[in-house]
Amino acid sequence: MSENKELADLELAALVSSRICHDVVGPVGAIFNGLEVLEDDDDEQVKQYAMDVIRRNTKNAWARLEFARLAFGAAGSAGNDIPYNKIQDLANAILEEKHKINWAGELDFLPKGYAKLVLNLVVVAVAAIPRGGEIAINITGNVERPEISIVSKGDGARLPERVPGILKGEQTTEIDALVIQPYYTYRLLADHKLSISIEVSENQVEFNIGD
Repeated sequence: MSENKELADLELAALVSSRICHDVVGPVGAIFNGLEVLEDDDDEQVKQYAMDVIRRNTKNAWARLEFARLAFGAAGSAGNDIPYNKIQDLANAILEEKHKINWAGELDFLPKGYAKLVLNLVVVAVAAIPRGGEIAINITGNVERPEISIVSKGDGARLPERVPGILKGEQTTEIDALVIQPYYTYRLLADHKLSISIEVSENQVEFNIGD
């Protein structure tokens, strides 16, 4: 795997932090607006609507923060292995209605580093089908060195222009906030000495990760 133009640790941390803030600022802002409506409006129907908005966006913000804790942070279970069903729950919780994941696999647990990798690959897979569609994830092999296959299917499936090169370690242009998440995924791949292959066909993008 050739190398991307590496970011300094402080710059990487700053861009990842910006990405997390971007993901949660929307639902947090909606909660704040809902609270203002509760304070200023006496109409019961309007208050009920505001409470629905607050509940929905509180759940959304919680899901995104729990996802970020594991996908980008050092959180996890007491040991180094993460239950496969927890990974599934975190990924499913951040999906929009237009996206669906079908999970398959032989393992009950994944090492924490691989759990982080899978969650980040889910974000990449979702980005490949912006109009919506289905993602099939299959994890096989042994728990110490699992093999990961992900297929995104949907109308107009494709990856943004710079993303394939970044994931493969071939991108040499500046890394910015727009591509920090695939770049972070590349760093996880490199840390585990893994390579990724990407195949694009009509309405489908396939990712395979292995040695």
